[in-house]
Amino acid sequence: MPYLTKDDLAGDMPYNVIEQALNDGAGATRTAAQVWTAIQAAVEKDIHGALAPRFTPPYEASDGILDTVFGAARVLTLEILFRRRPYLPENPYKEAAEAAMKNLRKLGQGEAKPPATSPAPRRATVRVFSETMKTRPA
Repeated sequence: MPYLTKDDLAGDMPYNVIEQALNDGAGATRTAAQVWTAIQAAVEKDIHGALAPRFTPPYEASDGILDTVFGAARVLTLEILFRRRPYLPENPYKEAAEAAMKNLRKLGQGEAKPPATSPAPRRATVRVFSETMKTRPA
């Protein structure tokens, strides 16, 4: 189960860099979609491996780790994409990715407790305004 889509990375990395990172170039044997699928699988494998001693996928809200898993998936994916197409002198995602994996391993080993779950977000209030339509005779 992929934890995120390319659209979930909006604002974290320029979209054109994401597309370039997924393109293996002329003569490539894999399409951008296949590269994206491979990256998702690698991230999923890392997350599941770190949490395996204590948690079994699919993770449930009651596990209290969904936000942690999604956050880790985000930074791990960004780190992989950056390594494929660096666009800055230093990797801005490396430390966050290492910290996320360290946290996942601690959760998996029982050395850390799942973060407290936040209450469900309030639903936005929607108001509908209507007005009688006035028509002119034809």
